[in-house]
Amino acid sequence: MSPRGSQRHRSEATPAIRIPASLNGVVGLRPSAGRLSNRRTASTRVATFTVGGPLARTAVDAARLFHTMDAYDPADVTSVDRRRDHTLALGREGLRGLRIGVPTNYFMDGVDCEILAAVNTAIGTLGDLGAEIADVRVPGAEDCRTHFYPMVTANFFALYGEHLDRPAEDLDPEVVMSLEHGRSVTATQFAEAAMYRQLFIRNLEHLFDGIDVFVCPTVPIATPRLGKLEHSEMMDVSRNNFVQPISIPCGLRSDGMPIGLQMTAGYRKDTVLLNAAIAFQNATSFHTQRPSLIG
Repeated sequence: MSPRGSQRHRSEATPAIRIPASLNGVVGLRPSAGRLSNRRTASTRVATFTVGGPLARTAVDAARLFHTMDAYDPADVTSVDRRRDHTLALGREGLRGLRIGVPTNYFMDGVDCEILAAVNTAIGTLGDLGAEIADVRVPGAEDCRTHFYPMVTANFFALYGEHLDRPAEDLDPEVVMSLEHGRSVTATQFAEAAMYRQLFIRNLEHLFDGIDVFVCPTVPIATPRLGKLEHSEMMDVSRNNFVQPISIPCGLRSDGMPIGLQMTAGYRKDTVLLNAAIAFQNATSFHTQRPSLIG
């Protein structure tokens, strides 16, 4: 949850941590905006819709990596100079008192039946660990992809549009499509998306007044096979990833592929997510399972 009136939030769509974590059976945390340095080069141009974050075998390792990297970077214009909370409970006391919401809209819709079953089992485990489980509605979630996609691709084009001058065979078609879409975004479309983003931020602020975390599948569809992904398939893979979460393993499908449980908390509540993930892994062994090799 962002401070009132703040432009910073985790509602940016950056799936390059959570999706790889889910599909490979590891832990991935997308930190709160401004916590880790977002500086890639000496340039002052930064990708405001992406951040770096830890990928690790276990939630404990992810926590260690996160707290090592968690520092103010004065050379990064997106970095926030605020006190860092590095206190971890390491899950020893379970999750007693943690308020967990299960979305009744969007996030659980159209989910693969095996993934949904694994996620529901994981929610039961969180309850057994002492968390208070309740159904919640996430206002505006159904419209987020429609509004955020123009903002994200326009930002992507602003940063990397010069790559369209390279030979087509040097670029992935999905990258080209995103860059071209970003180039076509009008000022009006961008402004409308920015206004919707502020509304969604406010919706999340109110949501997290009543809960600490909400949970859902990280990736709601079966793992696609290697090769070229259709655009619609890629959009389905990333449909739940426009909020800031952690992804942790919570099972395997019948085809041997990992299933990820996504937990989302408010702004700068990264330690809440890490503690919850550690408690879950202390009580389960999904993070020790390995995907099957498919020929």
